[in-house]
Amino acid sequence: MESHGQSARHKCYPRDPRGQLTGFDISTAALKLAALSLYLTAIEIDPTPVPPEKLKFKQLRDKVLFNFRRQDEPLDKMVIGSLGSHVNSQFDGQFDLVLSNPPWTSLPKEEKTLAAQLTAVSQQIIANKGGTDIAQNYRNPDSAPDLPFLWRSTEWCKPHGRIAMALPSRILLKQEPIPSQARNTVLQTIEVTGIINGSNLSDTKVWPGMSQPFMLLFARNRPPKVNHLIRFITPYCETALNRHGEVRIDFKSAQPIEADATAEQPWLWKALTVGTSLDVDVILRLHLAGGKPLGQYWEEDLGLTSGRVICSNETKSKKMPPSFIPSQTLEAYLAVNFWSIPATYCLLPTRLPAVPELWSFIRLPSFS
Repeated sequence: MESHGQSARHKCYPRDPRGQLTGFDISTAALKLAALSLYLTAIEIDPTPVPPEKLKFKQLRDKVLFNFRRQDEPLDKMVIGSLGSHVNSQFDGQFDLVLSNPPWTSLPKEEKTLAAQLTAVSQQIIANKGGTDIAQNYRNPDSAPDLPFLWRSTEWCKPHGRIAMALPSRILLKQEPIPSQARNTVLQTIEVTGIINGSNLSDTKVWPGMSQPFMLLFARNRPPKVNHLIRFITPYCETALNRHGEVRIDFKSAQPIEADATAEQPWLWKALTVGTSLDVDVILRLHLAGGKPLGQYWEEDLGLTSGRVICSNETKSKKMPPSFIPSQTLEAYLAVNFWSIPATYCLLPTRLPAVPELWSFIRLPSFS
């Protein structure tokens, strides 16, 4: 594409990226690698990378690339970095687009001070957005830095600007009180427009070396409107494509999810991760039927212990508890005894079964 004889790509990516790009890190090595990447990209997209004197960058350190590790902080110590109070407000509201792959790893127990700082940063930003009551009860889940970076990004980004982040899928899938509250607060405060759920793509070449389920989150930096819909899609694992680092994303498979509904039905994310909208209807009917969780029925009503047993010569001679059935799992029991279960029980799983065949054992009462 040309514009007045000059490459439009070159015009959009000048030799001096100041005023267009900014990068934060706490590692000098990472910043040097980023500088090299910028330099090589500038050469690659320049249609006439001559004369040699032209191939120069102006100073990027503290102009484009910033190291926010304090000088007195050891290089091997976990630090708050760009989330800290030593980063003043000069970057607030300066960016049209914020891209980030923040650290996901939960802090070790001995890092209680840093964990408290991450929660405090999140609480302050939520309070600044008018959620004072919510902020007081907010806790950063898993003592991980990922969500604090998302909150800080809303301050760096211009109003109505774009935010895109690579995050762990556990933010969507965990059902415990603290993670659920954090997820609901995000969805009530930020207009999340789309989520690509990469749970099926971990341990593939789509993201080499990534063994954790991940997701790509896209958002507008503004509060969501009433009845706001989030486009959610979970690409399938396709070995033929994935082994080349490629993935198929079919826009027709994107599920529109009402953000407000996920607070009342937090299981929606997991249901659509491993199933389809049809499975959501099944689980919803189970909930409306008022049944009890399957594990509760198994242990309290039947008096049995769930799990698998590996019998050895040592355990064969030991007397097992009366409620224990060696080598018999919940699935096996249901396969044999299912129709003897009273019809009043609607076997509601506390989490989606790991064994797909188990769904065939779930008997629904009449809903007519």
